[in-house]
Amino acid sequence: MNATSAASVFHVSDLERALAFYKDVLGFQETFRHGTYVGLMIGQVPLHLTLGGPDCARPTGGGTVYIF
Repeated sequence: MNATSAASVFHVSDLERALAFYKDVLGFQETFRHGTYVGLMIGQVPLHLTLGGPDCARPTGGGTVYIF
């Protein structure tokens, strides 16, 4: 395997509130949005946010890491 990058995915209960925190407080920039799945970036570091809860296979407060 030739891994070139990774992205952490945080499962949040309130997507807009989480986006406000990561963008307005921490300085991340939104790079894409597909429904309730949002990509953010700060420097060269990606972070993805998505809604957790009953419609998601992962619980709110959980996370996943994707290695590309």
